[in-house]
Amino acid sequence: MVMQRFRRFLAFLFLALAIPACSSATFTRLAYNNAALAYSNLGPMLTWMVDDYVDLGGSREDWVRVRIDRVLAWHRSEELPRYRTLLESMLAKSSAPYSVEDIAAHQRELRTAYHRVLAQVIPDTAEFLASMDSADVAHL
Repeated sequence: MVMQRFRRFLAFLFLALAIPACSSATFTRLAYNNAALAYSNLGPMLTWMVDDYVDLGGSREDWVRVRIDRVLAWHRSEELPRYRTLLESMLAKSSAPYSVEDIAAHQRELRTAYHRVLAQVIPDTAEFLASMDSADVAHL
């Protein structure tokens, strides 16, 4: 149960980080503006989500915020440009039917992006989970 929730959380995090890379040419202006708004508020939203699972009283909330902010700064500088390039290449190829090889290549790129995000998130997540006490575990 806990692992399912954690996986859903990671999937949500990945999608929330990937959406802003889309250009207004691929989404309606309204959807793009809402994605940008959601991305710009992702730090407080993720902190709130963590607090829903584990009480973030005291310095723990600051600890979580600092780590989320660090990951988001990395994501903005490193990942969003990669997502844009990937989406632009997908759009360029969309005028003709996709081949199985094209789809497989895009799937590999998306999987690689997912693993890069996990590589950034997992060390802090592990440190946080290691700091949990029995009350935190019971709350989960």
